[in-house]
Amino acid sequence: MTDVVVADDLSMFDELVESGLEEVEAPEETLPPRPVSAGRWKSKGSRTRRGFTIHAYIGANGHGKSLAMMHDTRLSMDAGRPILSTVRVIDPRTGEDYAGYIPFRRWDQLLAFQGGDVLMDEVIGIAASEQGKSLPKEVQLFLNQLRRRDVLLRWTAPSWSRANIVLREVTQAVTVCRGFFPKYENSGDDSRLWGSNRLFRWTTYDAFDFTSWTDTKEGQLKGKANAWMWRPGSWAERSYDTFDSVDHVDSGEGLCLHCGGERPKLKRPACSCAVEGHA
Repeated sequence: MTDVVVADDLSMFDELVESGLEEVEAPEETLPPRPVSAGRWKSKGSRTRRGFTIHAYIGANGHGKSLAMMHDTRLSMDAGRPILSTVRVIDPRTGEDYAGYIPFRRWDQLLAFQGGDVLMDEVIGIAASEQGKSLPKEVQLFLNQLRRRDVLLRWTAPSWSRANIVLREVTQAVTVCRGFFPKYENSGDDSRLWGSNRLFRWTTYDAFDFTSWTDTKEGQLKGKANAWMWRPGSWAERSYDTFDSVDHVDSGEGLCLHCGGERPKLKRPACSCAVEGHA
C-alpha cells in the first residue's frame, strides 16, 4: 500500500472523508447519556477491528496507536465493561476516571480478570521480547483462554518484534498507525517540542502476515481495513491523556525500577499435595 501524499494544508480533507474517514465526534453537549446502544455509534472501521478480539496497534511515538486502541474501546465503555489497563482510562463525558477502570500493575490481576477488556499500552514494559525474558507460565496459559473468560485484549508497541513471542502468537490482527498534519505549540518556554499529529491512517492486517515483518513487505500486503481518523475534538482523544505515564506490570523479579538492581528469579514452593506422584 502506498502512503498518501499529505499537503501542507487541509485542502484534501474533504476527499479523505469520502474515502473512509472515521466520523468526527459530536460536541460534548450533544452526546447522549451513557450507556449508549451499539447501534447508535456507527464506526465501520472500529467494528471491523473489534472483530479481532486480540489486537495489536503498532507505530512510532505520536502516530496514534494508543488513540486507535482507545477508539476501539468505546463500545466496551458504553456497555459498562470493566477495563484492566496500564494507561489511565477517562470518561470523556465527565473528565474523571472511567467507573470500570482498573489500573493494571500485577500479573495476578490479569489471572483473576474476566468479562472485560485488557489494554496493554507500550507493551515493552509488560511483555517485551528481550532475550531470556519470558512470561509467567500462568500468563501464557491465560492468553490462550481469553475466549473462555470473555476478555478482549488490545496492546500497543513501536514495532511488532518488540512484543513477547507468546503474545504475538495469539494476536489475531495488527493495525499499523501513521500520523499526519502535526501541530506545534509555540507559546513560550513551556511549549512541547514534539508536534501533535491531527490526522491518522489506520491499516489493519492479518497477524499471520506479520511473522517476518518489514516496511517493504507492507506494500505487498492487502489490508483488511483502512481508516482515517481526525483527532481534535474526538471522543478517543478525551478518553485518555496522551502525556500520562504508563503503568509497569511488576513480576516481582528481574530489574527493580526503584534502585536499578537485579532481583533474583522467583522460586516456587515445593508441592505439598498428598496425591501420589505429585510430591
